[in-house]
Amino acid sequence: MVTFTDEQQVYDRLGRAFQSLAEDPVTAAKLKRTNLIVQYQFRKPESTITLKLLPEEDLAVQFGPTTWRTEVVYAMEAETAHKFFLGELNVTVALSRGDIRASGPVKKILEVVPTVPPLIPLYRAAADAPAVDPDAEEQDAAPIDPDAPSAEEAPASEELAPTAAEAPEPEAPAEA
Repeated sequence: MVTFTDEQQVYDRLGRAFQSLAEDPVTAAKLKRTNLIVQYQFRKPESTITLKLLPEEDLAVQFGPTTWRTEVVYAMEAETAHKFFLGELNVTVALSRGDIRASGPVKKILEVVPTVPPLIPLYRAAADAPAVDPDAEEQDAAPIDPDAPSAEEAPASEELAPTAAEAPEPEAPAEA
């Protein structure tokens, strides 16, 4: 199964998860302790996400080519990244098999690994979210009735047809 058909899908899913990290001040503060700029280069489809994790700056995420001076680069297929950020792929095994290639100072490469666990639930949420189709026409969407009960508010015992015990007795045929 192909998870990503184009670079925009990579940015919509993986990128959205990285941006969520930047929006959480506690997680962002932890990540910025790594004091580096890390880049993820993806193949199939070609795409790049770069994170600026510097203590003196806001955590920043950039999609596509960058002028930032990266210290650590991870290269992998986008499908490998999908499994990695879902928590389904062991980074040590993936590095040893060459599924993920890392370049940069070994100490810095190893410092990035603990930054992945907070990303896993964010990525899972981003991966499960429906893709936004900018070309979809608004009239295709059903209007929302603000007075209608939500699925959680609807009574659980509501049935569409009466049960056999509730059904009326059939009328006897008329005698001629």
